Amino acid sequence: MKIRTSEGQSGNLLVYVVPRGGDPATCQVLDVELKPLNLHERIESLSQEELETIPLSKVTLKGRFQPSEALGWAGSCLPDVPHNVQSESESTALTFRSTLVGTIVVLTL
Repeated sequence: MKIRTSEGQSGNLLVYVVPRGGDPATCQVLDVELKPLNLHERIESLSQEELETIPLSKVTLKGRFQPSEALGWAGSCLPDVPHNVQSESESTALTFRSTLVGTIVVLTL
């Protein structure tokens, strides 16, 4: 079975897995969190060619908050956001690609 979600909505997907031909009283429940930008995947880097040809969105978070707070906000929208950064004194950039249309989002903290 294949399922494709649409972006922009968050929620949970409950999946009940029942063995075929087995005891119907047995099942496994999977609870999958769906984030608003769930069709994005984190990528490590972009080539110069990709930067020049692929549509790019930039999100910059600045203010009087800890980087871990900003990562929490980003993590509520995007998948695979780390809980902490290497250096809290330096700027950190996280890059995501849409698996549906191929556009890029760069998040800078």
